[in-house]
Amino acid sequence: MRGKIRGFMHLDNGQESIPALLGTSVKTTDKKYSYYREHTHALASGVDPGKIMAELMMKETGTCKGAGGSMHIFDKETYFQGGWALVAEQLPYAAGAAKSILIDRGMKLSDGEDFRKIDVDVGDGDDRISVVFVGEGGGQNGRWGEVKNCKQQKPTQITQQATHSHPPPPPPDSELSEQR
Repeated sequence: MRGKIRGFMHLDNGQESIPALLGTSVKTTDKKYSYYREHTHALASGVDPGKIMAELMMKETGTCKGAGGSMHIFDKETYFQGGWALVAEQLPYAAGAAKSILIDRGMKLSDGEDFRKIDVDVGDGDDRISVVFVGEGGGQNGRWGEVKNCKQQKPTQITQQATHSHPPPPPPDSELSEQR
């Protein structure tokens, strides 16, 4: 693999269980947003593994024709958007997607197979949700609180999932910090 992937490569080592568990419950039509450690999230969302690898190696057959590289995987067919550059930047977009789902339901619309809006009977079970993955830094970002506040004002169909990139530092008075 060495030399095949250019640029930064942010892996999701040790965090695979979170998207794997969520992957058993999300559907293709759910809106999914992730950050730049999105490889396992893309897999769990149903993005073709071959297209993910091709994107990582900047090949034409990748999800973004190689233009996104390792940090920007996008797949229209699975409603997956990854690789937001700023911490928690994906949160407002995911909240907007959740709101659009509610608006669609109110107007009796949904996405057709060609991704265009079609008339549907709400009784047909439009149970789409918006899922967003955020690193632990996102929980300390203003966007996290704003989205939570908006959810309290008007409930939406959004699931926020926070993951940790690495363990937190030990408390300053612990034996571990003395050994550093």
